[in-house]
Amino acid sequence: WSSDVCSSDLRDATLYHSFEHRMPPLARGKRLLSLHDLWTLRPGNGWQAPEFQKRQAPLLDQAIRRADWITTPSRAVLRQLHELFPETRARSQCVPWGPTLDPAAIRASEGRPRPIERRYFLTVANFEARKNLPFLLTALEGLSGFEWVFAGSPGHGGQPILEELQAFAARSKIAFHFLHDLTSDRLSELYRHAEAVRSEEHTSE
Repeated sequence: WSSDVCSSDLRDATLYHSFEHRMPPLARGKRLLSLHDLWTLRPGNGWQAPEFQKRQAPLLDQAIRRADWITTPSRAVLRQLHELFPETRARSQCVPWGPTLDPAAIRASEGRPRPIERRYFLTVANFEARKNLPFLLTALEGLSGFEWVFAGSPGHGGQPILEELQAFAARSKIAFHFLHDLTSDRLSELYRHAEAVRSEEHTSE
């Protein structure tokens, strides 16, 4: 977090992070909004039921306008926020999310075999249209010499996307691994040994 977020006028603040997009009418101190994405504000996004979107969009709009400070998990979401709400540029910041790696667990794992023998890249995400995973497949077309691990399950409308990924894997020179229901220790191991972690930020529509 930057010194702006930690400034004295925001130390006594209420952190707001909710899937319901509803900021409490009364909040103690300043209001910090942790904003995951802006899909609710996109009409006909194909991800949320129209009734849900119609009900929740005004709540999210109001929360953004009322927040004293806003954080986003990626620069992509921050750019979208500034496009829709230019007035938030002076009170918003990208604070990337990432895995929480327990040092004790890392030390205990020393000497264990790698979770995947060959070098691999890692994607941790549910399979949903908003992740724009077909774009990733276009980038991987024709490549070889490494493996790719997908850690996640089908989200809203995600089963066809998972099937598309599996069909691509069947004809690709890249070995794909589809994993789900992972323990924290298993996921930490995958993060630790991956050549790189593909971020949703680079492909989200």
